[in-house]
Amino acid sequence: MYYGRMLPYGIYGARDVYPYWGVRYSQELWGIHPELSTYFTNGHNVNFYMGALSFMAPFEFGGINYDATFGVDYAYYSGHTVHTKLPFTQDGGIHFGFAPLLPISDHWALRVDFIMFINPGMFLNVDAGLNYTF
Repeated sequence: MYYGRMLPYGIYGARDVYPYWGVRYSQELWGIHPELSTYFTNGHNVNFYMGALSFMAPFEFGGINYDATFGVDYAYYSGHTVHTKLPFTQDGGIHFGFAPLLPISDHWALRVDFIMFINPGMFLNVDAGLNYTF
């Protein structure tokens, strides 16, 4: 589970910085690292719900573990204008990002994500959460 901020650009009806939360799950499968993610935003009269499938490429740099991600996503969202709430719209897109993993114990780490989404519009998600490794 994680919590962060969404910084939108070019999304009709979304002009502020919005808080969001979500859940991620990843399990190594046949040598690849797929990850399922959800994002939920409900603030400032904007609703943004998204699911994403990413492929991670773990690597180490300077003694810190990182996850580089690339994937596809599906968004269902509604914004607003000055006078009216806009109807819900759906859209697909792609994303890429990276996340340092700062170890807390053998199984726990703090994960801080920086993910750029393309379509609808563009937006940057910056979040942090606990990462548990089995």
